[in-house]
Amino acid sequence: MIRNLHLHLILIVLLAACSLADTQSETETTAVNQLSLDRISVIGASASAGFGVVLRYEDENQRKKYQPITLNDIVEATIDHEEMIVSVGGSGGFFWNPVQIGSTQKSEASEAKPTLVLAIDYLFWYGYGSRDRSGNPMPRGSNNSRSRLELLNIALENLETFECPVILGDFPDVSDAVGRMLSPNQIPNPETLKMLNARVNEWAAEHPNVILLPLHRLMEHLRSNDAFEAGKQNWPAGSKSRFMQNDNLHPRLEGLIVLLQEAAMAYQDRHPEHAWPMELNLEHNRQKIYEAHRPEGCTSAPYEHDD
Repeated sequence: MIRNLHLHLILIVLLAACSLADTQSETETTAVNQLSLDRISVIGASASAGFGVVLRYEDENQRKKYQPITLNDIVEATIDHEEMIVSVGGSGGFFWNPVQIGSTQKSEASEAKPTLVLAIDYLFWYGYGSRDRSGNPMPRGSNNSRSRLELLNIALENLETFECPVILGDFPDVSDAVGRMLSPNQIPNPETLKMLNARVNEWAAEHPNVILLPLHRLMEHLRSNDAFEAGKQNWPAGSKSRFMQNDNLHPRLEGLIVLLQEAAMAYQDRHPEHAWPMELNLEHNRQKIYEAHRPEGCTSAPYEHDD
């Protein structure tokens, strides 16, 4: 009887050990899945939507053909991962109603069960814009800052839906786009912009899955004519027209590629044990994008930067 009791106890211990091992294995598998690039959801505004960005081709008769391009397309063409699915996408109409459109994007991304959320310009219209959270004209004075902060907190609450890594851009200073693409009442003053970015940094520090992309610094580089380093490459002075459109707000194709390369670097800095299979070389990635979308019988005819 004692022998049977010992056997029974041994069996219980073995079963418990197996159960623990299975649980640990499931936990490790879940962690690996959450850090994969299998399902990438892109959420954001007009930069992610590829506003003003087209690929240019010509056929054998030198007739031009144009192909619109989005950040989703750039991700698909430049990341070498056959099992990757890229979903959702930026909206060029985000500014009309950031509360509604941002919520819709959040829901669509959540339904896609992403392993990575790419939110480079998702926050933009939660800090810029001329309407408050209720759709009323943005107030003046101290209430202006308060209203913009309320909008931002709605966006951050949306992002708390995700447990997977979220690559999140902060707020750039695009005040000199006034008169070209933006109106004065859409622009937060310098103190408010600083406050908004402080809130983003504070929130990101409280959420380990959030990888902050310093869009404020990166866009300052892209929009200047000074020499700078970005995307693990050095760029000479006078490169602004290569990266930015004439509206001083939207990146060209090259600008979006550099921002994605920076996102890749930020991801691997946080998770060095996980691969982001992408060459950190702008010309290489540009060629891959053009080849991936090349119409039959056409060759690429990239625009000059001053076009």
